Amino acid sequence: MLILNYTPNQRFYHQTSWYWMENGRALRWFITFMCAIIAWKFSTYDYNYYLNQEHFVERILLILLVAGVYLSPATVPVFTAFSIIVIKQLEYPLGLFVYSWTDKSLVFAVLILFIVYLYVRAVSRVSTFVFVFLMLCLIGSYYFIPGASKIVLGPYPWSWLVHNRLDHLFVSSYLNGWFRPINESTILSIASMMRSVDVLFRGITLVIEAGAIILLLRQRLTLVFIAGFILLHTAIFISSGIFFWKWILLDSAVLVFVYTNRNQPIIQRLYTWQIAVLSVFIILFSKYYFSPIPLGWFDANVNQTYQLEALTTTGETYPIARSFMAPYDLIFSQARYHFLNPSPTLINTYGTIFDFNAYIAISTAQTPDIFSQIAQSRGQVRYDATRAAHFDSFMQIYFCNLDEHERRISLIPLPPSFQHILTFSEPNHYRGQSPVEQIQVRYMETFYQNGQIETTQSEIVRIIDIDCDDLPARSS
Repeated sequence: MLILNYTPNQRFYHQTSWYWMENGRALRWFITFMCAIIAWKFSTYDYNYYLNQEHFVERILLILLVAGVYLSPATVPVFTAFSIIVIKQLEYPLGLFVYSWTDKSLVFAVLILFIVYLYVRAVSRVSTFVFVFLMLCLIGSYYFIPGASKIVLGPYPWSWLVHNRLDHLFVSSYLNGWFRPINESTILSIASMMRSVDVLFRGITLVIEAGAIILLLRQRLTLVFIAGFILLHTAIFISSGIFFWKWILLDSAVLVFVYTNRNQPIIQRLYTWQIAVLSVFIILFSKYYFSPIPLGWFDANVNQTYQLEALTTTGETYPIARSFMAPYDLIFSQARYHFLNPSPTLINTYGTIFDFNAYIAISTAQTPDIFSQIAQSRGQVRYDATRAAHFDSFMQIYFCNLDEHERRISLIPLPPSFQHILTFSEPNHYRGQSPVEQIQVRYMETFYQNGQIETTQSEIVRIIDIDCDDLPARSS
């Protein structure tokens, strides 16, 4: 609100009214839809058992602010700032979790760009065309930079294209819970079929991502590339369970916006050689101002992941589904618990690794023993006693509050949004059968080679007693 009041209100609201904008009706629906994506996600999340809060008022405010955005674009800065505040709860306690903004980053980038456009428009008569042009450059950069990061990942521009293995990602996703109901032999057969067309898929990925630098060369090319972005996300979802649904909805909205306004000056003015050249330079150097995320890595044939297990007061032990820890489900789905492990680790989330030489050494290792030698020599001990203590405290507070209140259902009358990382729970997973007495963190290492999956390690690396009578700092 302070930001809004910085500009003389009457001039600001007059200059930034939907009715005074070129193609304001179409832009209104587009921006309102962007806000609705965020509001849907963060008005329907699960009860926060760590903070022991429903945040009902905040959820209602998010929904009301979407209506406010529809009425006036001047509400967009308020909505954006407030939604970020709501999301920031998931970064608490500070120093414990590294909350990923990747799945939301593009939507917020578009909203922030629109806010900048609003304030420039408040002091000048800048055309809506400028926003649309920069938005398309922004979207192009969010695909081009991941493509470029793959090109520079290894010692040669073709290292990722030639050496990466997408079937490794498929198997890693299975080991992390994706397609869990399917038996292992079927998964391995599918992985073998993927291997035969692997280079083709990698090539298509690079063409779609790196090719985004010419997004504005021709109008038809713009539509083809945006459709390609949607298909790319769909393929990623099918093969890994990683669901960029917010990006898909944004891309779909852009596709509709460009196509339905294709005969309008706001779109036709985009396709001149001067604009095409300018867009190439803007996208090429976008890391300095748009800050797109460089999504590039190698997919290794080894998984070093973790499984949470609940020991209940009845003496039963149950695996904890990654989605159970909502609204922290994204964090727990990534299972980045190397800070709990006193042993050296080399592999990151879902089998990813950035070191090309280490990746080649692992990929060519024929036995788990050889990999163990590589992990010992190249791996790092990432144990962090401070973060581990914070984790213990978090789990105690979460499960004590869960035991006190049982499982709560959101009062917001909307269907829950999709998760970013989808996994299938084990049949006997913990559902609150009885109070939790202890949490065990199991480290699991699996080796995939020659069409076989072998579990090489499975050990408890952390035990957390859930003592609700002696909490370090209980939330209420």
